[in-house]
Amino acid sequence: MKQKLLTIAVSAALLQLPSLAAADDGNPTFKLRGFGTLAVVHTNQDQTDYRNGLKQPTGAGYSHDWDPGVDSRLGLQGDLALTDKLAAVVQLVSERQYDKTFAPSVEWANVKYNITPDLSIRGGRMALPVFMLSDSRKVGYTYPWVRTPVETYFQVAFTSLNGGDLMYRANFGDASASIQTYYGSAKDKIPSSLGINEAKAKNTAGVNGTFEYGALSFRAGYVRTKLDYVGDTLNQLFNGYRSLNTNATALAAGATRIAAGAAAAAAAPTTPAGLVPALQATASSAQAAAASAGAMASSAQGVIDDLEAKDKDATFSGIGATYDPGNWFVQGEFTQRKTKSFVADTTGWYLSGGMRIGKFTPFATYSRLKTDSEIHVSGASAATSITQLPVSVPPLSGAIDGYNASAAQINAGANGANAGVNNLLYAASYAQKDIGLGLRYDFMKNVDLKMQWDRVSFDNNGAGNTFTEQQPGFDAGKKVNVFSLAVDFVF
Repeated sequence: MKQKLLTIAVSAALLQLPSLAAADDGNPTFKLRGFGTLAVVHTNQDQTDYRNGLKQPTGAGYSHDWDPGVDSRLGLQGDLALTDKLAAVVQLVSERQYDKTFAPSVEWANVKYNITPDLSIRGGRMALPVFMLSDSRKVGYTYPWVRTPVETYFQVAFTSLNGGDLMYRANFGDASASIQTYYGSAKDKIPSSLGINEAKAKNTAGVNGTFEYGALSFRAGYVRTKLDYVGDTLNQLFNGYRSLNTNATALAAGATRIAAGAAAAAAAPTTPAGLVPALQATASSAQAAAASAGAMASSAQGVIDDLEAKDKDATFSGIGATYDPGNWFVQGEFTQRKTKSFVADTTGWYLSGGMRIGKFTPFATYSRLKTDSEIHVSGASAATSITQLPVSVPPLSGAIDGYNASAAQINAGANGANAGVNNLLYAASYAQKDIGLGLRYDFMKNVDLKMQWDRVSFDNNGAGNTFTEQQPGFDAGKKVNVFSLAVDFVF
């Protein structure tokens, strides 16, 4: 129980619970706090990089044998209580960014007003509250692991929200409950093999409910947003389908004209009788080609409508529970992400438990992330060719040759685009499993030492996207051992 109380106290101090927002004797107060993690990560795989978030361009393995940048960070937080109802907070965090720097970023910057002791309103930049540990996920000292389980926390790239929330708390004897509603937007830069992409979550609206009774805590949440996930290469890929749509539409029109010309020639009284069957066959072939080109145009537009991530609906939901009587704990979350784009639908969950034996906390975690959406599409269909006449019939024969040459060129473009979009779907799916064992040692006040071993395996239909920089020799069928050592501290 002692460790639990210590962790709760640290979390409360850093998460600006109402007790911290009270001004002292009516005078404004200011408190500066901090937290950090010094860590190093090593894997037995040198053909790919292990990372703990989508914003990290590199990690341990291929780029770094022993990487201190995966989990290391430093945070500073200033809390200003202006009155017993009005408080402000600013939190700066330095950690590895998309551009490989550790440039500090503003994680929180908001003002909170307690309308009543149970009802508060907040505005500014705050933690995006989609996970059970959203508020404390960057403070390693507040949880037993080296990092929050990536198979669950990897699914949402954003960690902060620009907007506002309304929070209501109520007590019922030994139990308490709260409900939080929020609205705002978020954006971030995401590095990938396709370059630096930009992700935006617009018109983000969510609700969370929590319930606590003794050692039991339960949480459920749901959020809906409009998602953009764009970049130069992504734009080039989907603009390629737009060109296919335009070119296939023109191709269909050309085939229709050829069909009409062949039919008219077949019906002309001056046409030799021996040529009529061939002209009729060509007319029929041209009609079929027009239909296939039309289908190609429709299927190209379908790829854009179904997969391009521009202003697409996306949702994220999750439930989680913790039971922590003091000497031991068990904790788990179950989450689902759904988008109407190439960004994969996923389900992520974990279950973790541990014992507290003096200053030592051994723990074990099983976590899994699976891809729920398809990672292969048929893409744009092909345009068929037109049967050439057995003898030259100007200008019909020339038009047929021109059509067939254009169809071959457009089909080649469609094949390239289809390969590209399927590579994108594969790269955007990240199904993997992780069995983790670790030990936390609280060797001095406000400082801990953690050791953790993770054995990660990939499902056959996933690329394992917590790994990046995958090299041609990378074998997704092999399990990857990840070794982590970390020191967490708060002050």
